[in-house]
Amino acid sequence: MQIGELAQRAGVSRDALRLYESAGLIESTRRDNGYREYTEDTVVRLLLIRTGQRLGLSLAQIGEAAAGLNGITDVKQREAAVTQLLRAQLERVDQQLQELQALKQELVDRLESGCPLS
Repeated sequence: MQIGELAQRAGVSRDALRLYESAGLIESTRRDNGYREYTEDTVVRLLLIRTGQRLGLSLAQIGEAAAGLNGITDVKQREAAVTQLLRAQLERVDQQLQELQALKQELVDRLESGCPLS
């Protein structure tokens, strides 16, 4: 399928597809006319990419995870690898929440002090 059809089916822009391809997350072949050609597997890959992004993973993290999963054929091993990835992301999110709570408290303290610049 060509880039326009893939973009429509996956719900992403053509620019996003080009970005994912340049980052090595998806692959295409080139037709004789120079147009990109994608397979059905790319639609599934894009679902995984979009899910990873929704979960706060960077494209680099998604790429590393995808590369690591490519060599694993056993379903239980794949699930374990994904579980490990999600646990690591949860730890990062927890850390970010703690930092945001501390920032929030500092803002509240400054506002309540009557002198927010001190």
